[in-house]
Amino acid sequence: MRTLVALFAGLLVATAGSANAADAPGYSGAESVMYSANSTHDWTGFYVGAMGGIASFNSNWDTIYGTYEGGPSDINPTSVARINSVGGILGVTAGYNFQVSPEAVLGIEGDIGFTNLNGSDVCLGDNTYYHATCAAKVNWLASVAGRAGFAADRTLVFGKAGLAVGSFSYDIGNFNFSAPEYNTVTETRYGMLLGAGIEQALTDTISAKVEVDYMDFGSKRVNFSSGCGTLCYSSDFGTDIANKVILGKVGINVKLQ
Repeated sequence: MRTLVALFAGLLVATAGSANAADAPGYSGAESVMYSANSTHDWTGFYVGAMGGIASFNSNWDTIYGTYEGGPSDINPTSVARINSVGGILGVTAGYNFQVSPEAVLGIEGDIGFTNLNGSDVCLGDNTYYHATCAAKVNWLASVAGRAGFAADRTLVFGKAGLAVGSFSYDIGNFNFSAPEYNTVTETRYGMLLGAGIEQALTDTISAKVEVDYMDFGSKRVNFSSGCGTLCYSSDFGTDIANKVILGKVGINVKLQ
């Protein structure tokens, strides 16, 4: 991610340098392939694009609700899991900007991306013998958010806030004592999104951006079923799971004419 940000920053510096060179004595203008230094960029319009980057996922499993039927006495049904994962995201973007003044730009943006975020933690036991593995995975993430930004010609600094949507899967298994394998639970969860970034117009229709987003999906009860009732050591149970995601993204947008 640091490398991507450094490359993007270098691109911005190179673009600004090209614009300044246009004012130098003897400059013919033939070298200016990006834009004229005296131009004023118009941000208004629909756009589509692609984005990718790095993502951090945190899934906290709190108190477990349910009874254990005849299992080992060392099992602690109130033990928790703290799952952390770092991975990537790749997806598409679409939105609309409206430039209300030379310096102010408002808009709405939606995106969806697929991730490889997944992790696990030891759970259900507090000692080295009786325990299992609790695992969580992020299948995809999406958002719809309003944007408000300050424009300095071809540079736009913006903030955004809106709705976050994510698909999560949970699994409990790898028991080191006699117990059932519980079903995998997949859910779609809604939360809040806050973000900020900077976007640079490279031409009249193409722009590049770097952005950081925070998604909080809150805590929700998730129920697991073993499918074998009292014949197994453990009965069906539920646990409160809280999910958060932080995204660092770079992207390219194309304004539609």
